[in-house]
Amino acid sequence: MASSWPELEVFCLNEGRGWHLSASEPRQSITIRGLQSLCALCPRLYQIAIVLNALLPCPITSESSRRDTALARNLAVTSLSLGDSMLANPQDVACALSDIFPRLKRINAWQHPLGTLPNGRHHRRLWEEVNNILQQRNITPLTQ
Repeated sequence: MASSWPELEVFCLNEGRGWHLSASEPRQSITIRGLQSLCALCPRLYQIAIVLNALLPCPITSESSRRDTALARNLAVTSLSLGDSMLANPQDVACALSDIFPRLKRINAWQHPLGTLPNGRHHRRLWEEVNNILQQRNITPLTQ
């Protein structure tokens, strides 16, 4: 789909509403690797609102994966709106997302009323950890 819209600048799917899936349901959702591909195919993106499946390990954070794949970087995106996206490891997710979006400052996830859903508080707290890590990375100068 993304290859059909190489000039796409805004990509928003169900922003603020989420997909209301539980971790036990099969998820056919966008992964961090898929988000990286989207950015590679649509280099003009500056606004993204999606639900991301960040429960799986982030393959783009490994050194071998970085060597094997030319990492698409998007310098225009400074915030992401991720609805009711679930994650497992805030450190890995923050590292992977900041590799794709070097100027990323903030992720909005599990905003009201999504935070009232089952596990909403837990995942909101994990995304706040990601935001804290991003803030720490933004204090340190980026090496390009």
